[in-house]
Amino acid sequence: RRILPELDYVYLGDSGRAPYGGRDLDTILDFAEQCVERLFDEGCRVVVVACPARRGKAAVLNDLVPKARGEVVVFADARQRFETGALRALVAPFADPHVGAVSGELIMTDNAEATAIGKGLGFYWRYEKFIRRNEAGVDSTVGATGAIYAIRRDLFEPIPDDTILDDVLIPVRIAAQGYRVLFEPGARAYDRAAATAQEELRRKVRTIAGKFQLFSRERWLLDPFRNRLWLQTVSHTGFRCPSSPPSAPTSSCCTGPSTGGRLRRRCSSTRRPSAATRAETPDARSPS
Repeated sequence: RRILPELDYVYLGDSGRAPYGGRDLDTILDFAEQCVERLFDEGCRVVVVACPARRGKAAVLNDLVPKARGEVVVFADARQRFETGALRALVAPFADPHVGAVSGELIMTDNAEATAIGKGLGFYWRYEKFIRRNEAGVDSTVGATGAIYAIRRDLFEPIPDDTILDDVLIPVRIAAQGYRVLFEPGARAYDRAAATAQEELRRKVRTIAGKFQLFSRERWLLDPFRNRLWLQTVSHTGFRCPSSPPSAPTSSCCTGPSTGGRLRRRCSSTRRPSAATRAETPDARSPS
């Protein structure tokens, strides 16, 4: 309700087949799939799908996005709050067929425990949004705001399950297909600023590790002959990585867009992918 306050909510309880406790996992997944399909058939636009294992956000996106029914898929994190009307503003730029992804604006708010660290983070985000706004004005911004962004569903390409920065990797691959990635300041989400230096340090460590991971796998991003956003990529993202660490950690976050389809494949696997390096540009595709 905090993220989508303008929607009505329906809670489905399968009391006719309860209790589930004595049933095997395959049977429970079959029941869950039937419930999801029933909700969509009744006209529900958003369905929350819970997975039994904590697999990481990227793995869940790989399973859910191809099964989504809408033309546009919206991504969000659990903590941030959407402003009323944010979704309409976020999807409006897709009226242009050359637009493949749109990033919203994350606004950092102070709280009672805010310190100089939190205030400095607010200044950083204002500067970051200034950069993205101007990048999008020229061509495309590099990456998106993970708390609020949207893509055309048919442009999504599966990403490694241990991807740290899905909100950068997914948009740059869409840009590589010939589409634009825009910044829409009218689509706003709100988050609290970090209250302590330790909290902000954890966030920055994850972000920097994700950038090392991105450049080690997507080598084409650093090639000006293969990446039309090379200047934006190097100046906006590359210059913030002064040296390479020996390894990059992984992140865990079980969130994803709503969808119908097979739940068993979505939620049963916990396998880690190989660490093979992706070294080639995605196949170019002309905008429809």
